[in-house]
Amino acid sequence: MKPNKFINKNEILLGGFKVGPEREGVNHWEKYEAQTAIEDLRNTVDDTGYELRVFPSENEWIFTGVQVTDRNILPSYELLAVPAAQYAVFEINCKKKQHPQFAGINKWLEKNKGRYTRLAWDGAPYVLCWYGRLSKESVFEMWIPLKCDT
Repeated sequence: MKPNKFINKNEILLGGFKVGPEREGVNHWEKYEAQTAIEDLRNTVDDTGYELRVFPSENEWIFTGVQVTDRNILPSYELLAVPAAQYAVFEINCKKKQHPQFAGINKWLEKNKGRYTRLAWDGAPYVLCWYGRLSKESVFEMWIPLKCDT
């Protein structure tokens, strides 16, 4: 599987919540949805969901939220600043099995590790998932931050 495109993004500010690791049958958006039922963020760019997924050797963690325009968010939410980066963008088709698609991404990363270096979050690999196309196309984009070495 090859990236569909490469994009450059400035810092992305997310308002939401850090939640635990991926677990079968657990909705990691539950905390965000419960809080928005009480009080919506007021400075959102739009309502497109993002997930930052960090993969340390133990205890993967996920941050779920939406992009905000500035750092002044309601105190009931957490703010996460995702640093500027170049991303390889992969499309994940939710109508197909996802694990083979993830394996294809890992194969591409391994094949191209002399050309690109994955950027890290506190020393661990991470990805940013963007859900702007999910409801209409059953596709989400997995953005993998890279530094071009060539």
